[in-house]
Amino acid sequence: MLLTTVIFGITAIIFGSIFAVISSIFFVKPMGEVVDGIGRLASGDYSNKLNEDRKSFMRPVVSSINKLSLELEKNELVNSDFINNFSHEMKTPINSINGLISLMKKGNLTKAKQVEYLNIIEEEVHRLSDITSNVLTLSRLENQSI
Repeated sequence: MLLTTVIFGITAIIFGSIFAVISSIFFVKPMGEVVDGIGRLASGDYSNKLNEDRKSFMRPVVSSINKLSLELEKNELVNSDFINNFSHEMKTPINSINGLISLMKKGNLTKAKQVEYLNIIEEEVHRLSDITSNVLTLSRLENQSI
């Protein structure tokens, strides 16, 4: 009776250990990789993709995380391009206005040149106003789609 109990206990320990190893390989490790991948996404690292090759119960989740990563990376690129383009579009008329005002401050311009420069300044101010209105409209549209 004691021998049977000891054998049963040892067998249970062996099978329990085998089950623990198998579950760590097939369940815990893939889950840890997914959690690490989500952590990298949360920190702004969209370049690391999770391994979809392995047959795992986590494959649909891994695939979705990789798609999310790709979309976030594209969105980051679009935002960066927008900021660069917006900065350039705002800076150009401001520099033009600044240069024309500097020329006008010198005071050695004819009345016709002053009027010409004021007309250009007026056009540039309208351009800045249009850019600002377009960005506000874009922001409203983006918030509506969300």
